[in-house]
Amino acid sequence: MNKVLPVNPTPAPTPAERWVWRACLAVSLVWLAVAWAGQARWWPGALLLALSLLPPLLRSQRRQVAMPGYDTLDVSPWGLVHRSGLPDDPQEPSTRRLAWSDIRQVDVLTTEDGPLGEDLFFVLMTQPDSDVDALAVSNAQAVPTKLLDAMAQNLGPLDQAQLLNAVSTRELKRFTLWRR
Repeated sequence: MNKVLPVNPTPAPTPAERWVWRACLAVSLVWLAVAWAGQARWWPGALLLALSLLPPLLRSQRRQVAMPGYDTLDVSPWGLVHRSGLPDDPQEPSTRRLAWSDIRQVDVLTTEDGPLGEDLFFVLMTQPDSDVDALAVSNAQAVPTKLLDAMAQNLGPLDQAQLLNAVSTRELKRFTLWRR
């Protein structure tokens, strides 16, 4: 049964943050009105206006990611251990172990969700007699765990041209990086 992992929603601004934002915006607009009348310089009002518009813009660009600790990937010389679970169901964590020797093919799956969404996944396919059929690892998990370095060290050289093609595409495609 597939479960959707919870995401960290972008928190709403607190009443104090909203009050400070509105006060800065009001002061900057009053300053610009006074500057328009020629009684003050314009640049302090413009700077305050830019600074008052920055927090809402940054808040809207904040990414939503899976909650830490509920979707983790451990890379070791033996292989990979993927753990996932839901905070409301600690009795049912999922742990998948995948030895380097069981991997028969490594693909990169790209989606159309970039650049703001997750658009690159590494799909590690296994031997037919393995416990795990395949393991999909997002680029957000692969980068901090140095998955590419570990794959190159334990599996052999990866097809760098295919990886470059995968990174530069913006459509739904599959690229094979390595095959046993």
